[in-house]
Amino acid sequence: ILNGQSIFPTPYVFYTQGINDAVASMLAADWKTATIAHFAKIRTLLGANTRIVMTKLPLGAGGATTIADYNTAMDEIAAGDANTKVIDISGAALQDSAHWSYAGFKVLSERMIDEIMPNGQAAAPTASPPAGSYAGTQSVTLNGGGYDVYYTTDGSTPTTGSTKATGPITVSASGTIQAIVVRPNYRNSPVTSFAYTITAAAVAWDPAKKGANITLSNGDLDAVSVGAGFNLVLGTVGRTSGKHYFEIEVVAYSTTPNYFVNGVGTTPPGAYDGTYVGQYGSSAGQQLDGQQRVNGLVAGANTFIQLESLPFVLGVAVDMDAGKLWFSKNNNFDPQSNGANPATGVNPFATFTPGLLLYPAASMYANTPTNKVRIRTGASLAYAPPSGFSTW
Repeated sequence: ILNGQSIFPTPYVFYTQGINDAVASMLAADWKTATIAHFAKIRTLLGANTRIVMTKLPLGAGGATTIADYNTAMDEIAAGDANTKVIDISGAALQDSAHWSYAGFKVLSERMIDEIMPNGQAAAPTASPPAGSYAGTQSVTLNGGGYDVYYTTDGSTPTTGSTKATGPITVSASGTIQAIVVRPNYRNSPVTSFAYTITAAAVAWDPAKKGANITLSNGDLDAVSVGAGFNLVLGTVGRTSGKHYFEIEVVAYSTTPNYFVNGVGTTPPGAYDGTYVGQYGSSAGQQLDGQQRVNGLVAGANTFIQLESLPFVLGVAVDMDAGKLWFSKNNNFDPQSNGANPATGVNPFATFTPGLLLYPAASMYANTPTNKVRIRTGASLAYAPPSGFSTW
């Protein structure tokens, strides 16, 4: 069976004739210790997937055992028979205080194999973060306890031919990672599945994309102006492609509507304080007294949206691929009844050359902390995105 250190994929057979005679002068506990040590070496050499069988030693006439008896009495030691049992001599039958019967030898063998090799199978992998629901892209690390991990993400069963985990796995959409651990001389671990539900990360106002005259609160979802002139803040996520929708809600105001200009914009070339949406290129905003503020984009015909009372939610739909922008007032994209409709691509507020990196943008005038705007995306949207658009 063994050729130096090479192992052939054949059963390993123990002929146990004469066990009682061989250990006639050895106490059961000492014999158990020696057997455990011997089996440990054998299992390591043979590997976890090699069958181990032994003879049942049926007694013939007059107590003799013949070759014929061996040939008809093969019995496989099942690795899973006793993997929950503790190795001790109490569960094995003894012929007397010093000798093991066949039953005792077999039970001891099963218990020893399972104790030394944890049922001959590698432990299942773990994942960090664990399976579950998360907002935004996750970096998942698979842990095989120091051994190789192979995984799939397409629903197929992982094998050693699958992708080997050598670093974090980027999970940007809902799906399932299936993985196995491969440990030398062990059977591969059971296939373990890690299911992730990924929802869009909430977009907030960006503390790094504002001036000192803008103050943020409520987890950076709310913004107020606390300095002279117009002051600008951008969102945390910019887009260059796709069809996306977000909302800017006026939570409170105590001054005239022309103190708000909200929309989209690139990063301003200068300071955030002292500028507003639509003043710098490329940006476009709806001033809430109805004026259109556009710079670096081409103004369209749908220009009049006015803040008259609360609640007031300015919807912003942007088709980045077609270069088109629409605004809505409390879910009405056609306040002028000219057919403006982002779902059909008709009569946008403004157009632009695709390829811009645009952010949600809000600007407020003067030191007016009672004027507050809130950005809404994902689950916090007041209204569903237009047909064909997804949350920003």
